[in-house]
Amino acid sequence: MRTIDLPFDVTLPPVTHLKAGLITCVYEEGKLRYIKKGAVEILRMIYVAVRDKNWATIPYKIEEEEIKIDRLSFSIRYSASYELNDIQYKTSVEIKGEEDNSISFNLRGEALSSFYRNRIGLCILHPMKECAGTPAIIHSPEGTSHQSVFPKSVSPHQPFKNIQQLDWKISDQINASISFRGDVFETEDQRNWSDNSFKTYSTPLDIPYPVLLKQGDIIEQSMSLSVVVEDKEEPFVQTSSEETKIPFPKIGYGRSEVPLTKMEIDLLRKVPFDHYRVELRMAQDDWQQTWQLAVEEAKQLDTKIELIVFFYKNSEEELQNLLETLKPSKNLVKGLLPLHDKEKITPPVLLNLAYTKIKEQLGNVKVGYGTDANFVEINRNPPGNICFDFLSFGLNPQLHATDTRTIIENLDAQKDVLTAAQGLGDGKEIYISPVTINKRNAQTGDRETTDQRFHSSFGAIWTLVTLHNLSKAGSISFYETTGFDGLLKKNNGYEQVPESEETDIYKVLKEIKEFGAIWIITNNDDEIKNFILENEEGERLIFSFPGFHVD
Repeated sequence: MRTIDLPFDVTLPPVTHLKAGLITCVYEEGKLRYIKKGAVEILRMIYVAVRDKNWATIPYKIEEEEIKIDRLSFSIRYSASYELNDIQYKTSVEIKGEEDNSISFNLRGEALSSFYRNRIGLCILHPMKECAGTPAIIHSPEGTSHQSVFPKSVSPHQPFKNIQQLDWKISDQINASISFRGDVFETEDQRNWSDNSFKTYSTPLDIPYPVLLKQGDIIEQSMSLSVVVEDKEEPFVQTSSEETKIPFPKIGYGRSEVPLTKMEIDLLRKVPFDHYRVELRMAQDDWQQTWQLAVEEAKQLDTKIELIVFFYKNSEEELQNLLETLKPSKNLVKGLLPLHDKEKITPPVLLNLAYTKIKEQLGNVKVGYGTDANFVEINRNPPGNICFDFLSFGLNPQLHATDTRTIIENLDAQKDVLTAAQGLGDGKEIYISPVTINKRNAQTGDRETTDQRFHSSFGAIWTLVTLHNLSKAGSISFYETTGFDGLLKKNNGYEQVPESEETDIYKVLKEIKEFGAIWIITNNDDEIKNFILENEEGERLIFSFPGFHVD
């Protein structure tokens, strides 16, 4: 047995530990996180969000911060300035924690410029572990109430709407209630975007957006959390940590825009390489040239091609042109996902047109239904009665928040997403493609930022935990081969790297291939502290993650 330690090389922002009676929480840069009674998490986070007309989250700067801490209570005041492009917005926040196990969060915001927004106000994240499957009572602004439940499986649409107050029982010992003022709130299941939480927010999505906020407009909102703790012992729950062996999954990597060099091909042959993810856009004049380059690279890499084709016409002529181009190299194609430039998910009319013809002309090529965006697109548009061989969707941990703690927290949602996809797929294979760390645009899927964490040891740890969580998928496509999104650093217009340089992710994958891993060893532990592999000889390779934490 050999163990490799991967250092946690990302610095977390400092936090202030607080108490409100029997309730503990931490304050971090304007947000309250990890609101708990003992080890039981009541709320994951309370924060203020400003989202523009394209759903971009506007960055902010904390000013005039004042924190007062007593033994069992606290008060925090600060101002936050939000600025991006034409957006200038300022909010004043007051947070209080009282000895009676209550927490209040009040804000008053003012638009310093006129701009269009999709959302401004309080957001509350509910922890998945404590809430999924838990009964709740929703009180409406009209004074009515009804019983509901936080969904166990990933809900495609808002499980709770028209909320003035939300009550739920976390355990036999703990009851919680949140009341809101200043707007109407609703709750969504953020696992649709691979976030590990439910989110209660304003303003309801049924109200048309974006909305013009005029200079001088004022927004005021408040929420109050009250927790009742009964004096009785929590039942002890015994958990099993029995090991399970899962076959090492089929993993591949996306083709980057710049053709591979001979040195890069030699390096990439040293990592597990089941398939080469290649995108073709039929609207581009050079798509056939792109295909020929991809074919040559796949041959040199000794791998198959996972092909994603973006059509721009739903026509037989366009499809036939594609098939004629693919025929000479059809034995290289592992699977084909037909998409459309103007739609987020495979149009059923396109798949109905393409499925039979692809089978007739390309033989055993698998044909998929899905999206290169998030799971939500499949969850809201399940395949129904159409022919397909696999379901495909992408995964990214930074759609709603980009901080390191949230990225780590969201890893736990990956298993739920895969399980939900398997239910929709009715036994068909699940392809998760692409998996990325760098933030992607919610509308276009393009990379938005150059995130230094990707090429660090943190990126390697995130990759291994993701492999562990998604190990039962039929196929996983990670990142790209080179460039800022690549296993190998390269000057693709993002970084000045003189030669292709091995990243920490590449080095870990190289170790895995040299070891000859055929099994991933899993157990039922909630927290993944290491990644265990086994080879044909029964030897084990362990990647350990000392310091990989959120608190």
